[in-house]
Amino acid sequence: MPSTLAHETNDDPTVAATAGGRTARAYGELSSTMKDHLYRLETGLIFTSPWVVTEVTVRRTATILLTANRVAFDVGMADSTQSYRAVAIKPLIRRGLHAANVKLVSVNIGPLHPSFRVFRAIPAPGALALDREVFAPFDSALEAAYRGQVTIDEMAALYEAIIATTVRHLPRVKPADARVERAIELLHENPNRPLDELADAIGLSYGRMSQLFAETVGISLRSYQLDQKIQKACLLLPTGRKLTDIAHACGFTDLAHLSRVFQQMSGAPLSYFMNKNYVEILRREDAPSTPPPPLEAKR
Repeated sequence: MPSTLAHETNDDPTVAATAGGRTARAYGELSSTMKDHLYRLETGLIFTSPWVVTEVTVRRTATILLTANRVAFDVGMADSTQSYRAVAIKPLIRRGLHAANVKLVSVNIGPLHPSFRVFRAIPAPGALALDREVFAPFDSALEAAYRGQVTIDEMAALYEAIIATTVRHLPRVKPADARVERAIELLHENPNRPLDELADAIGLSYGRMSQLFAETVGISLRSYQLDQKIQKACLLLPTGRKLTDIAHACGFTDLAHLSRVFQQMSGAPLSYFMNKNYVEILRREDAPSTPPPPLEAKR
């Protein structure tokens, strides 16, 4: 494994094994044997995959990474790479991930989750190794989740249990300011609400509100608002609406803006998450486990 994940080459045996010696995709390389699974929850999501190889992503969610089979994976940040069996990662950290031929489970905690701000106390460079044994009680559930054999209600319970277990091993943070809590409520109601209007609504200047929000939550107001827009876009992707219409409905200037932010956050293009060969999205317990239809973009 090289010292940084920003320079993956075909010298890596997991990449060389691909057809024709080509460079492996970030996601979906093993979709013929096991699909990726995406479980969308009210305050975040869980993504499972046998293969994720990304050079650089910047996620606005806090993240817990582990594998159902306890196999190690590599995370690269700050020009170095470390192997982990379980790790918590602070929001807005530039990192690469090399999890090839493993049963990866990625728990993504959004800013609306009450424990989100706890992850901001993770020290530099932004990743905290966790003892994989503390997650041993969840091994059978993680395996079932990896195989897509759990309901969304079961996944919601697993999501909360993994977060609660992780938080016990994270540094403590101060209680949230009530004004910040109110700002989050208002942004949840309307992610496109002008930020100066939001400041007026909670009785603060824009500058003071921005400072207080970043100190309390761990990301800036604009980053939080952008995360809300992306989450809304993700919910609209399976509806069959044109991508340009989705971009405008979510407050992006155009499709290119939405695509750029999505690529930065996920490490893969929008098209990957719309292709039935690569991802299966599970929403409700009684919903059929079928992939979303492909969307047509305006040209």
